[in-house]
Amino acid sequence: MLIKITILLSLITIVFSAGLLYFLPSDYFIKSQKDYIDNPIRYPKLFKVIKNIRNILGYLLIVIGVIMLIFPGEGILTILVGLIVLNKIDLLLKLLSFRSVQKSLNFIRQKMGRSAFLYP
Repeated sequence: MLIKITILLSLITIVFSAGLLYFLPSDYFIKSQKDYIDNPIRYPKLFKVIKNIRNILGYLLIVIGVIMLIFPGEGILTILVGLIVLNKIDLLLKLLSFRSVQKSLNFIRQKMGRSAFLYP
């Protein structure tokens, strides 16, 4: 049972992570994060709902990533995606300071035909 859950979580994480990494612009980590924040003034109720869904999804991805650090899976990548969804740029940049993480992200982007990320 545990093996099936691990395999399912790994597959979901790989698909979701690849999709998110595909759609992020290559200058996401160096550009001002204010450029990527939604405008809450136009639809304040919808903004709150989207923000809550994004927070739940982000924290869920971080928890799944920590679990995948113990069991087989893409733990670091899942935690990265959770931080991106939560827009926790300080923690994200600290994790991105490792050369191996940068190489892994750029390898995935290049396999999808996208340009490599630019890092600060």
